[in-house]
This record gives sequence, structure tokens and C-alpha cells, in this order.
Amino acid sequence: MKRTLNEIFILESDQKFDEAFSLYKILLKSEPLNFEYWKHYFFFLWSMLEDGIGIFSVLKNEELHKELQKELQYGLDNFKNIAEFNLIAGYTISIFPYEFGDYDELKK
Repeated sequence: MKRTLNEIFILESDQKFDEAFSLYKILLKSEPLNFEYWKHYFFFLWSMLEDGIGIFSVLKNEELHKELQKELQYGLDNFKNIAEFNLIAGYTISIFPYEFGDYDELKK
């Protein structure tokens, strides 16, 4: 488990984002309610949207937006009682609010 996250972190630092994405999907499929996996994947998606344009090719920009919004909703559905989730979601939304869909609805 931890070893795989470390492998992903190495791939990310080597800018092998497509491979990191694939490993994240495998981890999340094997343990969909693992908050640690979700948290790192969510930040990965967010950073690819903001910094990965042109170097991340698995998802096009529009698909990346949809995946990020889907993961935010997944987090809201499954992790809303975890303080760290609320911190992460609030932080990322506050920096780039319109990346996540209907900002006015999210503010509520």
C-alpha cells in the first residue's frame, strides 16, 4: 500500500504523470474508500489541471475538469466528516473556484 504511493510520488517527481495516473486508478479501484489514496489523487488531478498542461496526456483538459469535479463529489459523499477533507476541498476550491463547477452552490 504505502510502497505504491511512494512509487507514484517517484513517478510524479520524474514527471511520468501518465504512469502515476494509471497507478492512482489501480489503487483507488482496489480501495475506493481509502482517504489517503483519494487525497493524493485529488491533489494530483488539481495540479495537472493547473501545472500539467502539455505534459499530462491521459486526460484532455475538459476531461480533467470533469474528473476533478467527480472526485470532489466523491469526497463530499464519502469523506465530508473528515476534517482534512474539508480543509483540502476548501483550500483548492478557494484558490481556483470555477475549476470545480458551480461555485455559488459550493459556497453554500
